[in-house]
Amino acid sequence: LKSVMSYMFQGMALFDSLTVYDNIALPLREKLRLREDEVRARVERKLGELELTEVPGKFPSQLSGGMQKRVALARALVTEPRIVLFDEPTTGLDPLRKWAVYRLIDRSRKAFGFTAVMVSHDIPDVFEVADRVAMLDEGKIVFSGTSQEARESGHPMIRAFMPGAEGLSEAYVPE
Repeated sequence: LKSVMSYMFQGMALFDSLTVYDNIALPLREKLRLREDEVRARVERKLGELELTEVPGKFPSQLSGGMQKRVALARALVTEPRIVLFDEPTTGLDPLRKWAVYRLIDRSRKAFGFTAVMVSHDIPDVFEVADRVAMLDEGKIVFSGTSQEARESGHPMIRAFMPGAEGLSEAYVPE
């Protein structure tokens, strides 16, 4: 399973001492152990696909948060995975940048054909980009279904996260 999966960390986990190019190339060199000409071809392709052609020689600290997210996504996608796990990909972003990241993930998922599995507390925003959602409580799935089913659900835990839900004193509290 590990051979078909990739991961985008919440904090992006870019290496400050490596350039954008080398951050993206890292899994190709370490995990797949590809020849350098193949590494170069794949990295250059991802740089182009994610509109990063102007920054391969820069370091992460020289980039905006949104650009760093794109570099982290490029690194996650460069191994051509079938499944990508996203851990809180919009943490710390303002609403405009948050939606830009959601659109980037959605466009990338459609363009590159991978399944995205996202952990997020951005409810109900995530319903706008998810085909299916599952809500967990203490390690147990308490809801699983389509985004539309989640919106229409009367489940108290889901209702507690929806806009217009009652105040915290009335919200769902697990037993």
